[in-house]
Amino acid sequence: MSHVCIHCRAREAELEKQFQLDLANSEAEHLRKTQDMLTEFSHAQQILKDKILKQQKMYVFLLLALISQYYNAVFCSYYCNYYICLTLF
Repeated sequence: MSHVCIHCRAREAELEKQFQLDLANSEAEHLRKTQDMLTEFSHAQQILKDKILKQQKMYVFLLLALISQYYNAVFCSYYCNYYICLTLF
């Protein structure tokens, strides 16, 4: 074989090795970015779940407060009328 052909094959092997290294680095970087995105998504999802839970708790609290006010008003109205009736007679 000629000297030029040997040199070309050595350069080809060197380029193939560099290509494989670059490909492995690119794959690793892609995997890291994918994992980071998944971590960020999971974190955002947890924040949203927490916010929804807080809103649900607030809704239940407000609903109970409204129910309580309604029943207190009915209860008060009933006993006030009863007291007025007692004082009239």
